[in-house]
Parts: sequence; C-alpha cells; structure tokens
Amino acid sequence: MHDIIFVQHEQLAHAANVEEGDVVLEIGLGIDSLTNVLLNSGATVLAIEKDPHMLALVKERFESTDRFKVLQEDFVKCHIRSHMFPMLESRKALNAISIRAKVVSNLPFNISTDVVKLLFPMGDILSKVVFCSRLAVGVIIVFTSWLTDRDA
Repeated sequence: MHDIIFVQHEQLAHAANVEEGDVVLEIGLGIDSLTNVLLNSGATVLAIEKDPHMLALVKERFESTDRFKVLQEDFVKCHIRSHMFPMLESRKALNAISIRAKVVSNLPFNISTDVVKLLFPMGDILSKVVFCSRLAVGVIIVFTSWLTDRDA
C-alpha cells in the first residue's frame, strides 16, 4: 500500500508542476510524506500541521533541510498570508520568475470545503491548487485548479 500512496504523491506534485525553486504550501502532514516528494522536486515547503505529535515527527525527519518550515496551527484559523509573504518576497529578491506559491496537499474530507473557501480568494499569491481528499475508504477526490493569472 505504501507504493500506491507514493505514486499518489508523485501524481499530486506532477499535477501542480512542482519544480525546483517553487514555494509550496502543504496543509496537514502525514507519515507517508508528500513533503518528501515536494522537497525532492526542489521546492521550498511551508507546512501547516495541527497535530503536535505529527508536527514533532515531521520536524525531526526534515530538520536537516533549510527548504522546509512547519507551523503548528489549524489552517482554517490561521492567517496564511502573513506566513506566505516573507517566503514569496525572498524569492522576489532572488529575481525568481514566479513569485506565487502552489498548494499541494492531502486533505481530510471534513475540512476540504473550508480550505477551498480560504484558498480561492488568494489568487494573487497562489498559482496552482492541487489536493486529494479521501471521501471514504477507496474513494479519493482529486481537485486541481489553476488560478487566474492576475498579472497577465
């Protein structure tokens, strides 16, 4: 089953076209580690995790990389813009082509509606949103959105 999950994570990263230098927001973390796939793609990852036990495990696992930052917060209650702007501004200072972030995440179904409601008004700082949500055992919903390019 681990191989199936890994393929799923690779597919999520591919659907978002995650590349070296991208800033990626991951909402909720797991032991099967989408985070690892994102970091191996060369992205800088900002992760939001509510569970202190999971947070400790993930911090320990990725403490050696400077391209990973994790915050212990409930995503639906946090002010994500205040956390994203410093990361995006540092890319802007490096003359990066894209100064908008991507969202790639495995979401619990019970929060997916709230997350979508919070993300869609953020097209000014997000370029792509790709998430997978488990509706029930064996039923997986994959949502992909390319937000409107407001700079065009």
